[in-house]
Amino acid sequence: MFGASDDILGAVESGTDIEKKIFDIYQTCRSKDEIDDAFDELQVAKKEQVETKIHQTKQKIINRLDEDVARRLKDKKEKSELMLNELQIALFQLVSLVL
Repeated sequence: MFGASDDILGAVESGTDIEKKIFDIYQTCRSKDEIDDAFDELQVAKKEQVETKIHQTKQKIINRLDEDVARRLKDKKEKSELMLNELQIALFQLVSLVL
């Protein structure tokens, strides 16, 4: 129930508007199931806005990354992949030896 409200709070809509909708849900719904259903409906209604906001935020982060930071992250990724490959080879050799 509260997880759904957390997701939609990040929507483009102003905080006051969403607070009013949440307040209305609690005022009109009488059971936990009704509240859950109302939050599910609200989440579905705001899904596109939330996804758009998440995408925009990711793009801002990527666009503002310093080139040096981006290069270091890429290097770390490549090193991690190499280490994983080495571990897989060592594991395969160990299994072959045991069998």
